[in-house]
Amino acid sequence: MANDERKDATAALRITSLTRTVDEISAIVQARPSASFSKGDVIKPRGVHTARVREHTVWTLNSGLGEDCPLEDHLKWLISFASDRREAIAVLLADCELDVFCS
Repeated sequence: MANDERKDATAALRITSLTRTVDEISAIVQARPSASFSKGDVIKPRGVHTARVREHTVWTLNSGLGEDCPLEDHLKWLISFASDRREAIAVLLADCELDVFCS
């Protein structure tokens, strides 16, 4: 199998914001996140007695494909999702950061 056909892959669209809430981002892209964290949420790592507070809202959407699919398929799905929401993505780019996380 060639390296570009690697299995056990995932990809997600990640949107972070200092100003928007998870619900606002969801409304703009007309989708619910696979995972999210809100600015101001308390982070308390295991074994640590001092809690921290999240500085950003994080909205993450996984491709929804199985990990047995090639990374290329995950990326194609995310590109299609974003292409169908070009105007929404443009709105978010004004005050959010967007990236794609692959593993």
